[in-house]
Amino acid sequence: METMDWATTSTSPGRRESPWERRALTISSPTSSPLFTRGRPRRGITSILGGSDILRVSCGWIYRGRRPTVTVELRLIGIRTPLIRPGDHLPSLLLKALRRAGGVREGDILVLSSKVVAVSQGRMVRLSEVRPSPRALRLSRKTGLDPSFVEVVLREADSVLGASRGALLTLVKGLPCANAGVDLSNAPPGHAILLPSHPERFAKELRDYVRREEGVRVGVILADSTVKPLRLGTVGQAVGISGVPGALDCRGRTDLFGRRLRVTRRALADQLATAAELLMGEAGERIPLVVVRGLRLEGKAVPSPAVEPEECLYFSLLKGGLRKDRRRL
Repeated sequence: METMDWATTSTSPGRRESPWERRALTISSPTSSPLFTRGRPRRGITSILGGSDILRVSCGWIYRGRRPTVTVELRLIGIRTPLIRPGDHLPSLLLKALRRAGGVREGDILVLSSKVVAVSQGRMVRLSEVRPSPRALRLSRKTGLDPSFVEVVLREADSVLGASRGALLTLVKGLPCANAGVDLSNAPPGHAILLPSHPERFAKELRDYVRREEGVRVGVILADSTVKPLRLGTVGQAVGISGVPGALDCRGRTDLFGRRLRVTRRALADQLATAAELLMGEAGERIPLVVVRGLRLEGKAVPSPAVEPEECLYFSLLKGGLRKDRRRL
């Protein structure tokens, strides 16, 4: 496993900080913070180590004029694999790659690209064999997308909520996603990759396989990329989970000033999916698996991160407009 240290750990004497670390420290711990003026510590990033396959972020309490003390460390390890093909037994291929990279440990969380699961399941479509429907032709003109691609999206989506240039906003099994998760990137020429079938079941199968072969308990997250309203770029989203809370309920805990949290719930699985995508990338990195090591959880576990549309901030506000638009799609 190739690695390159950007910085040594923050407690090492005579260390050399990287520009990334200096910037992280500047952002995380400005000396003008009210917490500093009152003589209290502030929590922030204390070191970053990374390279082509591995990223390690250490967090701790930072005191003005003192060395930071590392109290928490989270390690992300990117695992390269051979090219996955339809029909491959993915759990055994992943375990071989994990062993080459040093093995898997008790409590590790395996974040796996949903696309390689879909490929191994044969969830690919040859676009030349797809006959577009009149609806697909209409939406193709509106979005600028290939009519055959739009037809595949319509077949995969439970609901089409809207259309813009270059994308359809869809719901698939309660999950909002662009183009129903259908993707042309990293697909063979002339093909599209679909979302995996039964992602929760596969996540459990992989978890059970690792337990049986290695004797350790791990969590598994199947991750896909998505976009957020009014934000540029993609983030990670969990489409299948096993052995990991979908969210953490922090209500009832107290903040720094003793106030009880009333609404805060952390989207843990989505946060880990996003963190893993730092190493997975979106192009030809060929790192479909990331090991998350050293995570400590605080809060009440919530099995699923999904909420009903009427409980969602965005969907509840846009519900009326969505009804009108969906009639025209």
